[in-house]
Amino acid sequence: MERNEELKNIMFILFFIITISFFSLATKNVVETAVNKNKLVVKQEVAKEETTIKKDTVVEKEPEVQQPVEEEKPEVKEEVVEENAKQREQKLIVRDNVTAVVDIPRINLRAEVVEGTDAKTLKVYAGKFDHAVNPGQIGNFSVAAHNNIDTELFRNLHKIKIGEKIRVVTKTGEYYYKVTKKFVVLPTAYEVTDHTDKAEITLITCTQGNKKRLVVKGELI
Repeated sequence: MERNEELKNIMFILFFIITISFFSLATKNVVETAVNKNKLVVKQEVAKEETTIKKDTVVEKEPEVQQPVEEEKPEVKEEVVEENAKQREQKLIVRDNVTAVVDIPRINLRAEVVEGTDAKTLKVYAGKFDHAVNPGQIGNFSVAAHNNIDTELFRNLHKIKIGEKIRVVTKTGEYYYKVTKKFVVLPTAYEVTDHTDKAEITLITCTQGNKKRLVVKGELI
């Protein structure tokens, strides 16, 4: 009887141990499964957050603004300028009451010259000094005109360059002078109109608020 009782106790203990081990294993599997599920959920949440952050941080590119294309302006060739100057020369006519016409197409200067440099004359024309020679003659063909009042005939005289040609047309012919000097003097520098042993032209106009005179000289060519 005692032996049977001991066997029963041993069997009970073994059954208890097996039962405990089974429940422990089952509990472990349940915990691991729950942990894995939690990890998966956490990863999914993190992935969603990263996706949201990326979407929020994407900077939209501003559309490129196309700059308006400037139309190329047609280049004015030197040949065209020269041709226009020639056409302008051909249209020049010397009127009966005019001594000569001074013509410098490049600076858009054309002035009818008459005798005298008094105020009344200079309101309408360029004036030839009383002691001046006629165009083409040996001596000084000296002429004065306004540049900022009345006719403004010599308004662009300051733009003339050394070496440039001055065309002078009379009723009997045409003369060309080559510019040799350009300078400024006091109003009392009358010597600029003096005669020389060459055929010379002198163009005079006011400058610096009428305080001085701009003088352009050239020689017949």
